[in-house]
Amino acid sequence: MTRYADRVQRVMDHVRRRLDGDLSLAALETMTSLAASLTIGLSALEPDADPLALWQAASLEEEWQADLWGRDEEAEERRAKRTADFERAARFAKAARG
Repeated sequence: MTRYADRVQRVMDHVRRRLDGDLSLAALETMTSLAASLTIGLSALEPDADPLALWQAASLEEEWQADLWGRDEEAEERRAKRTADFERAARFAKAARG
């Protein structure tokens, strides 16, 4: 049986392999905060990641609510800004990796 500490260590090792320094960490923090998901943020660091598809997955609930209750212009502007910020952070992470 695997101990909890061993699982935590494996997760931390995985995160460290995905990060290529402080710039990647900064991009990960931004993407994770915007998406409210570490999984989405780490997935965005993958070389073949599709940032827009990841963002759409992260905001699926929000989109469903907007479709159900109606769209609000101010909320749509905020959503568009967050989408652009997420995509920008993903491009930054890719550039940081070289």
